[in-house]
Amino acid sequence: MVGTGVGNVYSNSVKNFDRIEGHANGGGTNARANLYDSNGDDYFVAKPGVSAAQNYMVRTGGGTGPSAYIYAGVGFMNVQGYSTAGGNDEAVLNGSDGDEPFRSDQQLRRAYLTRPGGMFIYALDFKKITAYPGLGTNDQAYLIGTSGDDTFTASPTVAQMTGTIPATTTTFLNIAGSVGAQTWEKVFAYSYADATAADASGNDVARVTGTTGDDTFIGIGTPRTTPPALPSGMAAGVGRLTGTGYAIETWKFDQVYADLRTGNRDVATLYDSNGPGTDTFWGNLHDAVLSDGTVDLTNGNLLAAAGYYYRVTGLDNAALDPTKDTVNLIGSTTGGTNNKKTINPLDYVLAVSGPWTDLP
Repeated sequence: MVGTGVGNVYSNSVKNFDRIEGHANGGGTNARANLYDSNGDDYFVAKPGVSAAQNYMVRTGGGTGPSAYIYAGVGFMNVQGYSTAGGNDEAVLNGSDGDEPFRSDQQLRRAYLTRPGGMFIYALDFKKITAYPGLGTNDQAYLIGTSGDDTFTASPTVAQMTGTIPATTTTFLNIAGSVGAQTWEKVFAYSYADATAADASGNDVARVTGTTGDDTFIGIGTPRTTPPALPSGMAAGVGRLTGTGYAIETWKFDQVYADLRTGNRDVATLYDSNGPGTDTFWGNLHDAVLSDGTVDLTNGNLLAAAGYYYRVTGLDNAALDPTKDTVNLIGSTTGGTNNKKTINPLDYVLAVSGPWTDLP
């Protein structure tokens, strides 16, 4: 441990202990702890909401010495856990009793959790990172993919992003989990194409699942340079699934699949791309599909991807809800060609707006 005390600079060191614990008791606002892994399998655990040893790295194998614990105790405002020596290392970040964001950016190979009062907890280069919310009422998780092909899956209780890091060819898994009734109130997933053109030819896929209650899905095609009046906060290339107590939002994914399950009066609103190409809607008893790619008109499957592909399932609940679910199909007044094909009988209500042309 090194730092600046009262009028002096100090340095203290220990070696070969099975348990090492550091405390920043002097009240410094920039106190930082760096916890490094071994070349075996290690775990970095962060517990910002407790008063005892809050963050630690436990070594479970590898190296030449015994398993060891390294603790960063109370008082550290910045704690960084490193997975740079090898092994299948895992990080677990736990929330506190306030509202805090969790952000994982696998392209940059890092994740962090911030806490009210200024604490920052970083996990760098871990292959698996799990973040749990605390007791806040507006905890938010941001999962960002890589420039490769990534897969995002989410429900109201758990969300995860997985794929392969192109720079290292290693797989990763980032999870926004839940503890009992504590869940992330909002989860945002970003395809790396949202930030760069590096993933323009990729194939990122998102799969989101609703509840047995009333859910709402909104899908907005991309590119959409001059959109009509869109819901507040929405932009091009966004899919949003919401329900009681949760919101899941996907940005710039090539394919988005939404399962509305068995709720009553579920609503899906699908916007076309407003681009120069052709947008196609396909619907039957179970599904509603909208894409600017090539759609198989016999089953709605995607044959050739272009900018986006939305597929909404779970729409046939006449036995549970006589008023039926609703799909709003919205086409812009400018841009390319809009075609639609519906296969009777449709159990849900289809509301069409814009210059749509029926396919044979």
